Amino acid sequence: MTPPTDPVFMHIDDRGQTLIITPQTTELTYKNSKQFLDKAKSAIDPDRRVFIVLNLENIEIIDSMSLGTLVALLKHARKFGNDMVVACLSDPIRELFKLLNFHSVFRCFDTVQAALDNA
Repeated sequence: MTPPTDPVFMHIDDRGQTLIITPQTTELTYKNSKQFLDKAKSAIDPDRRVFIVLNLENIEIIDSMSLGTLVALLKHARKFGNDMVVACLSDPIRELFKLLNFHSVFRCFDTVQAALDNA
């Protein structure tokens, strides 16, 4: 278990063929994006193919560096033959994704269950 002082405590729900990654912070910014990326990458086993759902339900603020971090995580996942989607975007972050055309990069779902149903 990650110590409570960790700036990006992350819940990893490993369901065998599916991995649900849920950051337990309200902000993904330059202050914690490297830690987020390192922890998320470490959850991805290069020898196992999984469907990855990045659950952003807790994220209220995301900066440009962290948007790049999400792309880096997607590239890392795909390098090992995995698919990754995002779920539970807040309205402001959903608008940011639309503005930056991130919907062409990420498949986005309103809920984790909707993402799982489309795996």
